[in-house]
Amino acid sequence: EPVERNRLHLKTSAAQNPSRMRERLALLPYGLGSKSRSAFMVSQEGNAGNSHVVDRPGADIRYFADSAVNTMALSNEVVIRRLDDLVTLPADCSKGSAGAIALMKVDVQG
Repeated sequence: EPVERNRLHLKTSAAQNPSRMRERLALLPYGLGSKSRSAFMVSQEGNAGNSHVVDRPGADIRYFADSAVNTMALSNEVVIRRLDDLVTLPADCSKGSAGAIALMKVDVQG
């Protein structure tokens, strides 16, 4: 989760889980993309869950929905990483093998 405020909420929520579950959770401060780079996150005012990446501050950050223009605000600079660069899987990724990912949650916007 690249949006700092959202990441704090997720950490607070994850802390409510039993320790055996928290130990298995990895919350990464990155956005995912086709190449590694820096970008900027913008969020809809009053709805931080509606966020997306722009290449530079000052880019057209209006968001059109329900026939209305919603104002977007620059949230923070973020690091975009390739998933292949973050996750190294063992040669044998069979169920239960060491290093296998049992579940991955990815929030895709747009």
